[in-house]
Amino acid sequence: MRLSTLVMALLCSFSVNLYAGDLMISDGWVRAVPPEAPNSAAYMKIANHKDAAVTLVAANSSVAKMVQIHLSKKEGGMMKMEHQKEGVAVPAGGTLELKPGSYHVMLMGLKQPLKEGDQVKVVLKFSDGSEKELMLPVATSDMKSGMSHMDH
Repeated sequence: MRLSTLVMALLCSFSVNLYAGDLMISDGWVRAVPPEAPNSAAYMKIANHKDAAVTLVAANSSVAKMVQIHLSKKEGGMMKMEHQKEGVAVPAGGTLELKPGSYHVMLMGLKQPLKEGDQVKVVLKFSDGSEKELMLPVATSDMKSGMSHMDH
């Protein structure tokens, strides 16, 4: 692993760790995409320290025309994405992981290229009326997987 990639991966792993009330958001990042790509996605972990479940109901970002909560899943041998219109529950005392190939915040109709090292503002809205504003680093999936290997 090149030193610059390692440094960027370390910055990404420590740059988002927001604790607001009983929700803690960590390991957030946005996928870097080629300049002509119309869409990207944001990933993170949301830990709920409340006694009751809370639902991630919506998100928005100034870098995309439309933002939705999606689930990627394999169906009939093909990958498919579904808009989660009702949101996604974060169980009481549990963690919701938004990750490639699963739940994610879909950024559609990008207004600008998202390149490695950029920061993207994303606002999450929850069923209890709370909102969490995040600044997420743009990274490649290679950088994120490199970080997960460093945890071992």
